[in-house]
Amino acid sequence: MLLISHHLELAHAAADGIAAAVRAGRIPLARLQEAYARVHALRERLASNPPLSGDDIDEHAPLEAAQRAVTAVAGDPRLCDGKAVTVLSFEGAFSDTAAAAGDATRVAGAPSLSGALRRRGWKSEVMRVPLHPAAEDVDLLLEHVAALGDREFVVVTRDAHRSAAQTQAVARILSLVPDALIVSARSPFDARLWPNARRVACIYGDGSVALEGCADVLSGRAPLLGTLPVRLNGSAAVR
Repeated sequence: MLLISHHLELAHAAADGIAAAVRAGRIPLARLQEAYARVHALRERLASNPPLSGDDIDEHAPLEAAQRAVTAVAGDPRLCDGKAVTVLSFEGAFSDTAAAAGDATRVAGAPSLSGALRRRGWKSEVMRVPLHPAAEDVDLLLEHVAALGDREFVVVTRDAHRSAAQTQAVARILSLVPDALIVSARSPFDARLWPNARRVACIYGDGSVALEGCADVLSGRAPLLGTLPVRLNGSAAVR
């Protein structure tokens, strides 16, 4: 069963490529038949099950899943007890050129890793950065970072693999704070962008539950159990 987002032509091309591989003998037809049988059985089972009642719903399952998803790609993402934390969060719509902090309404209700850490008793602050920061914005950010002294820095990236400006900004942050923790929200592909990063983790989402689960792992409330669902090319280490 294929799940390909963004462009329908990519889905068609993938299906055509698989069909061509079967015709050429590179993929056994029996393998596709096996997969089809599993999907068909799943459809049959779900179609015959009655709707869930309130008693059947595990309210803790989403947070537990988010905790178990946190994956260390390099180093140890857990924070040092007693140290204050500054979260440098790249936020906003993908096409935004203005920092999310400019929209007080959006910021007030936005999911926040810093807020999740504070709810767990950590002294934490957040500095919001545009997804595509201008060089002068990064200059100003680094001036603030340099003045903060000895603390934990957590850099939350969002699709930096699609943004040269964000990638370069993170590289500049790492040159100033080599021990900063990179948290790749959304897809895990940001994890390969900075091969010299000492601490990198993936959390596969930037909604409230994903950030709450991340905070539980970073603060030591939940164990570090995640594994990468994809193989990352490039120089990033894979654990």
